Amino acid sequence: MGLARSESLFAYPTDYEDDAAARAFEQTELLCLKRVSELELADLVGDVESMGREQRHAPLLSCRVLISPLLKRRFQPSRRSRSWKSSTARERRNTEDRERDDPSLEAVANRIVAQACRTARRQAAAQTDRASASFPADCPWTPAELLDPDFQPE
Repeated sequence: MGLARSESLFAYPTDYEDDAAARAFEQTELLCLKRVSELELADLVGDVESMGREQRHAPLLSCRVLISPLLKRRFQPSRRSRSWKSSTARERRNTEDRERDDPSLEAVANRIVAQACRTARRQAAAQTDRASASFPADCPWTPAELLDPDFQPE
């Protein structure tokens, strides 16, 4: 976090509906300056809640992007492409980075994988013209397997 400044960087208060990012920075600055009476507490609470949701949502998205090509690779081996390698490698790195930054994510990894698999299953079905029921209802791989750069389902 930056050092507290005696003067605000913002010439006027930002309207939350107009620019949420600028508003968040403004509220952060007010916290740093210990100008608590000027905080918009309802907006600040909303910003913190939103950040928490995003911290949980981002790994879910990465997990979906990771599982879908792995399902397609396993259940449609005749149509394997090289593009799945780059997308799975990228999402494995993204997930590892997030777990390093937010160790609490590891504790909910099984739940994230289960939730992501439901959507990835529908995605894989749509992309392969196969019925959703032809893919497993539960993820056939553990979180550790999904993150293993050498893991390739057959």
